Amino acid sequence: MSLHSGGLTLFYTNTIHIISFSMIRQDIQKITALKGLGNEHLKVLLPLFSPCYFQPMKVVFAQNSPAEFLYFLSEGQVALSFIPYDAASTRMAKINAGDVFGWSAVLGRGSYSMTATTLEECVSFRIKSKDLYNLCQNCPETGIMVIENLAGAITDPYQSTRSFIYSILKRSMGIEEFYTTG
Repeated sequence: MSLHSGGLTLFYTNTIHIISFSMIRQDIQKITALKGLGNEHLKVLLPLFSPCYFQPMKVVFAQNSPAEFLYFLSEGQVALSFIPYDAASTRMAKINAGDVFGWSAVLGRGSYSMTATTLEECVSFRIKSKDLYNLCQNCPETGIMVIENLAGAITDPYQSTRSFIYSILKRSMGIEEFYTTG
């Protein structure tokens, strides 16, 4: 169920949570991939986020479902599992607070390649891939900062792949080469 109020969408199950932009800003700053963004970039970015609250053992998104959102986990843990067609589900990764998941949405894939399930109560923020794309088109400076941070988040500690992932993210977000920051 969701509640729409003042440009924010609040998702809840059994409890209604009252939030404000200052609370979102505090929680967003816990996300590793968004640390270092200045107030001018956060001011543009914050309205694009929808806060989401999940109870333990809830599916955030299922494998093969449409990949529409990138998730930023502020509190809790999420398990990513892959379900092969001929075997049982296999846990591939555990996402901790401060991490990002749902990469299929920004890597140009039509559906999620894994299922994300909460392991405990979670607070996350999600952004629509099309909103991130529009941000990159309409506010290229902020878009580049976000894409650079995302590329760093997905590749640490594999720095050798950072430029490759960065180029994939730029291409899927429609960022032209002349916007690069060097």
